[in-house]
Amino acid sequence: MKQRLETLELYLYTFFSKFLLTKHLITVVRSQYENLCPGDIRRIKRKCSRLILLLTVCSFLLFLLLFMLQPSLLNISLAIFYIFLMGNEILRLTMSGMERKILRQLEQFLLDVRHYYYTTHSVAEAILEAITYSGYEMRIHGAMIYEILISADVREEAQKYHQSTHNTFLKLFLTQCINAMEYGDQVVNGESLFVANIGNLRRDIQNRLLQIDAFRYAFSGLVMVSVLPLLALNPIRVWGTDNLPELEAFYSGKSGTIAIPVFFLLSLISYRMIVVMQEITSGEIKKHPWLFRFTKLRLVEGFLRIYDRKHYGKTVKTRKMLKAMGETLTSHMLLIKQILYALLVFLAGLMLLFFSQWKEQQTLLNEGSFLYAYTGAMEEGEAHFLQEEGLRILNEYKEAEMTDQTKTAITSQLLSSKVLTNRVLAENLAEELCSQAAAYQECYIRWQEILLLLLLTGIAYYVPFLVLLYRKKLQEMTMNLEVMQYQSILMMLIHMPEMTVLSLLEALEEFAVVFRISLQDCINDYSFSREEALENMKSKEQFEPFCRMADNFIICDRIGIEKAFDEVEQDRMHFQERQKLELEKQLRDKSLLAKIIAYTPGMLILTGYLIVPFSVECIRQFVESWSQIQAMV
Repeated sequence: MKQRLETLELYLYTFFSKFLLTKHLITVVRSQYENLCPGDIRRIKRKCSRLILLLTVCSFLLFLLLFMLQPSLLNISLAIFYIFLMGNEILRLTMSGMERKILRQLEQFLLDVRHYYYTTHSVAEAILEAITYSGYEMRIHGAMIYEILISADVREEAQKYHQSTHNTFLKLFLTQCINAMEYGDQVVNGESLFVANIGNLRRDIQNRLLQIDAFRYAFSGLVMVSVLPLLALNPIRVWGTDNLPELEAFYSGKSGTIAIPVFFLLSLISYRMIVVMQEITSGEIKKHPWLFRFTKLRLVEGFLRIYDRKHYGKTVKTRKMLKAMGETLTSHMLLIKQILYALLVFLAGLMLLFFSQWKEQQTLLNEGSFLYAYTGAMEEGEAHFLQEEGLRILNEYKEAEMTDQTKTAITSQLLSSKVLTNRVLAENLAEELCSQAAAYQECYIRWQEILLLLLLTGIAYYVPFLVLLYRKKLQEMTMNLEVMQYQSILMMLIHMPEMTVLSLLEALEEFAVVFRISLQDCINDYSFSREEALENMKSKEQFEPFCRMADNFIICDRIGIEKAFDEVEQDRMHFQERQKLELEKQLRDKSLLAKIIAYTPGMLILTGYLIVPFSVECIRQFVESWSQIQAMV
């Protein structure tokens, strides 16, 4: 039975990998599984097929629930929107849960390695013993680390492992093991350096797990709050038109048509902002393959060269900012991204304007709610005949000039067709039909709407740049975490015999994200002029802790590596304490802001789709009734 189930899961994986709608998704899921827990390919394929099957079943049920029960364009949009969000959330929660599970297993694994190291006095044997009592995910990583340690070329295999995983703690543990085996374990302050480093790493893992749990608790439920109000759109419309039928003109008109995609966009932005805010920085270096390929197109390259010549100062400033943030995004990629954002918003807005105009025209010509005042006291057959005849006349005169002659001709048609026998009622209905035709002729895209669209296009153009500025504002926490990682590495290496400054720089560069470019430039220039390369690295960065670490590198040749970095441990403890305070403040500020963002779409939907149109229509009817009363007096 178990073998049949495995065969079925592998068959599903083959099917999903070839099916058009799931082909890209299963590639993404597999790459994330391989990054978190590389191992048995068959097991990874089975996990992928299970997750995709879960997403497919949930998507199908959601589509049935939202669309099949009440088919409409709005429900199709809701189904697609929620299927996208549900798939994204299931994938995100699955991967984050797996990452959290690996961290917990790694914490216990380090404890076991420490225990067996005391009995075996061998790093490799301690790891081999600890693997026996580990969970599946940690067994895979432990076995890979063990194979690296006993391989012929340890450094090359370690480099491959570093490229295959983004888990900083696993990479740090591997570095500790390699150094202990390559240089031998050192005794510092009466304690084994390898054991002390394992203890420091366990404390870092415990702090990260506390951070993850704190962020999960603070942001729990906010994702649902941000997207669920969209389900109220249809009930709000039904309730509003039942209590005030005249509201149908708003819901079916241009304003109501434009409001719905705006509410969808607000919910999507709210959801995305909440997800980004609860993310904790990782060691993953983001790549932008599509933007890179786009910038290499011949026509685009020519445009970028012209832009650089005309805006040289701005381009240099942007490059410096991106370099300071450790971004893999180039200034050319950022520019293309801005243009694509603006183009997308402009085209989508233009299509929305044309669609809303067409829908409003169709509503005016075919909806016929203005005839309810005349059909209320009629029999069903007579009311149906009046509805058809009134709409036929409206379609006939929709392009005609609205004059007294037109009104007289419509009145004559109504009387001759026996739709109405009372001349006063026929004249009133003719006036209503002329008003509807005039409203139809007024349905066109106005210059104010084009101006607003251009304004939104300009805002969209600057969105990627504004996001970068926001990330730059939050960059200090990321920088602190990265410098703490550097300090951990330095504490491992500075006591090793025959350690050099270049070896330390290369070790730091393997874990670098924000300061990666500065470290790479320093390593490349180090062989030409040591002190000048270190001074240039310091001058390129303004972050004080990193600059202080660069000063320590500069004096290494004069006083030695150990003395130059003798305060690293104290600095690290100070960093950890300050980091806790900053994390508490950031978590408090982020959770408050996230709650405001989460509740904003619901408040805007309630206000903009119910309260405002309901109030405006009530005020309009009151003013109209008051005018009639004044006229009678």
